[in-house]
Amino acid sequence: MKKIVLAIAVCLNIFSTQVFAAGPGLKSELSEIKSCFINGGDYNSKAIPPGLLNEYGALVINIGETVYEKNFLKNNESLLEDFCAIDGFGLILMELADDECKKIDCYIKSGEEDPRDALRKSIRWDIPEMASFIEAVRIINEKNKNPREKISFRGVAPELSAERTARFIRIASLYDRENAEKFKAIVAHLRVESYTKLDDGDKKEIKSVFKKIKKSIESKKKRITADFSAEEFSLAQAELKTFESLIEYIDFAVKKPAGIDSKNQLIKLRNDVIINNIHYFLKAFKNKKILIFNESIL
Repeated sequence: MKKIVLAIAVCLNIFSTQVFAAGPGLKSELSEIKSCFINGGDYNSKAIPPGLLNEYGALVINIGETVYEKNFLKNNESLLEDFCAIDGFGLILMELADDECKKIDCYIKSGEEDPRDALRKSIRWDIPEMASFIEAVRIINEKNKNPREKISFRGVAPELSAERTARFIRIASLYDRENAEKFKAIVAHLRVESYTKLDDGDKKEIKSVFKKIKKSIESKKKRITADFSAEEFSLAQAELKTFESLIEYIDFAVKKPAGIDSKNQLIKLRNDVIINNIHYFLKAFKNKKILIFNESIL
């Protein structure tokens, strides 16, 4: 099945329906997918040719101002809902903490939890139009009786995911229990507010333990593939990449860099984490159609 990605990116681009040319990170992730983008300011779904979503692998809608989200969601509600209802659609990604998005995920699959609790953590998406869209997705899921085909809702913000981290540690502990336990003990510090309180020795220890667990996992490719699958090893590799970029981002962020060059570097490192999170989910939901709400210029 051909993977189709509908991405809503927040950036200031000129309207175009040409083959998508994004920044190096996102472009690389979507390199095998025929893509195009539309300016979110031109929020008129009638301007989108019939069958466009079937023709392109990626549709990126660039939104530059807060008003655009509201108007785009309101005026293109049927476009998004129709895309989510296509056979093979499986995942919605938002630049919000994955732990928060799991509340939305639970709601669209079971009706439990309150998605507004998660949306309140987002300045951009705490709007009635997004809540309405989430409700529409819940109804689509409700009609789908196959639990394996339910749409999922996950987050790609540059933060730890409790579920993904636990999954990685479970795998790692089977092949290097000592370092997996050490990594489990320190992983909670991979948040800016916690990392700031560490001394240089603690920060060095975090980096040292991560290097050991990375080396251990990468050296166990054959065993992990044999015990689980090639896909599971691929996900472990993707998670390592995310951890590595997150450590680099947080380590730089706590230094409170000043100057335009340093601030640009901080943005780059932050976007690297987001890209790696997207990379993980593209692997985890292989061959699924995906919708991405993305707030960063990538």
